[in-house]
Amino acid sequence: MDKNKGPAPRRDRTPKELGGSYTTLKEKAIVEYQIRDKDGALVAIHEHVKNLKTGDKQCFWRRPDGESGLNGTRLENLPLYGAHKLDDEAMLSVVVEGEKACDALSGALEGTGINVLGTVCGAAMTPSHEVLEVLGGQEVVLWPDADDPGRTHMSRIAEQLLDIATAVRVFDWPEAPEKGDDAADHPVVQSKDEKGIDRLLNDLCGAPEHKPAGPGPSHQPITAAELMALEFEPPRWVVPEVLPEGVTLLVGKPKKGKSWMGLGLCEAIATGGVAFGVKHVEQGDTLYLALEDNPKRLQKRLRKILEGRPAPTRMHVDTRWPRVREGGAERLDEWLAEHPSARLVVIDTLAKIRPPTRGQNVYTEDYAALEPLLPLAAKHGVAIVVVYHLRKMAAADPMDEISSSTGLTAGVDGFMILRRTPGSKGPTLYVDGRDIEEPTEYALHWNMNTASWTIEGEAEEVHLSKERGDILLTLNQSPGPMTPKEVTDVIPGATYGSIKKLMWTMLGDGQLVKDDKGRYSPANPTSPGNPGNPGNPGNPGNPGNSTPEGFRADPTGHPDGNPRTADTYEENMQRVTRVTEVTGEVERELL
Repeated sequence: MDKNKGPAPRRDRTPKELGGSYTTLKEKAIVEYQIRDKDGALVAIHEHVKNLKTGDKQCFWRRPDGESGLNGTRLENLPLYGAHKLDDEAMLSVVVEGEKACDALSGALEGTGINVLGTVCGAAMTPSHEVLEVLGGQEVVLWPDADDPGRTHMSRIAEQLLDIATAVRVFDWPEAPEKGDDAADHPVVQSKDEKGIDRLLNDLCGAPEHKPAGPGPSHQPITAAELMALEFEPPRWVVPEVLPEGVTLLVGKPKKGKSWMGLGLCEAIATGGVAFGVKHVEQGDTLYLALEDNPKRLQKRLRKILEGRPAPTRMHVDTRWPRVREGGAERLDEWLAEHPSARLVVIDTLAKIRPPTRGQNVYTEDYAALEPLLPLAAKHGVAIVVVYHLRKMAAADPMDEISSSTGLTAGVDGFMILRRTPGSKGPTLYVDGRDIEEPTEYALHWNMNTASWTIEGEAEEVHLSKERGDILLTLNQSPGPMTPKEVTDVIPGATYGSIKKLMWTMLGDGQLVKDDKGRYSPANPTSPGNPGNPGNPGNPGNPGNSTPEGFRADPTGHPDGNPRTADTYEENMQRVTRVTEVTGEVERELL
């Protein structure tokens, strides 16, 4: 079989410098790269689609028959790009990252007797040993992208090539003008100047040999004093004190608002507005992958969040994405490279992007599920939030509520756990992670009208202040002092033990006073008892509001003497009262 033959590409060829198979369709440019094995058999097609109007770029994998996806083939097992052109008699083989860089360098070095190949798995992964065996007996030069993930990618390849190639060298391009530039950006590759190409060939042939990893002077431990003398940059926050850069799991029970939270975060950061109602955020590009939605449902959700505001141009959405080990990580790497100001990526949900589980080693599979995303978050300085589910049963440790083995929680940088534990006063968001010094649980408020979450403060303080507010409101509505039992009977959902203890604490704090019969009153009453309402002779039905122990009926006129839903915290998700620590007064506020 002629190694240069195979299924004809579906699209017209471009000039050689563009590489691949190229065409334009309305406002889109499409480039196809054919991945062939050494014998020339077509294994996969990598399709790059660029929106000519916005500059956005997407990548897709297809099988030789044109069907989407790789049918379970891992990217690490795909051949090197250009393997079918490999000349075993060539003086040198250069390996770069990606098809575009490979085509550009190959075009510049045409006729020099040098092989040029490209990895297709992305910097987050490493070609398998079997894939690299095509370079057996060759002298190999690795040309990494000019960033840390690119150099790490080639360093891992170099280690595997030590027992395959006759020599392994690593080319360093110190003059790379921008972080992340690759071989296609080199001025000699772009200009194809003959003298420049000669200099480049000399540089490639003279590149230093790779030194095997192992014990040596460069790998010696440092002293504790040396460690303490080092200076590190503080963690960068996407949402201050809540969401740092890195890979974070956002977990909660199904249908409890996780997707709304992720969508709201993307909108807030894309506009440079306020997240969670109180956290001012730095503006940047965001990507929301609604992999369980369709465009119609996603549009409906976004319309509710926007409330008539124009949709932010820096917020990007998609409802389709390949799994992380089937091109998803590489495609995300490319999107982030195209959007250097990106701050946040939300993936909804984990089940749609992780490899199918085989049940052989649950811990290992869970740990590896998101592993390719970690270097991407570090490389591009973004937060990648992955939505996942809680198990049904509550637990004392929030981490134990996550539906997985400990491998999943060990393999990410942080967590945001949306939950409502039995007996709690409302929903909370538990935040913890490697860059968060102290785990924090925030009290949340859900606004049904805007489908948005608001942080009210730390849960323990907020819920305690709510209970105090309910007690003060009850006592202020009463014409006379009340016992803890009477207060408990009036407040919905209250328990006698907690009310009694809290009223005793409020007595010590100076918020309440107590008479010799064990009854309590506000230290600073804000509403008189108004018994009998003598100023309203036309309302004989309210002569004094006879309720237990003289408790006055609701001052709004409700006939049964019970507080309306607007006077409680839990009903209708409305927070009504707030106690000021300075005066102890009750301020009514409707959210």
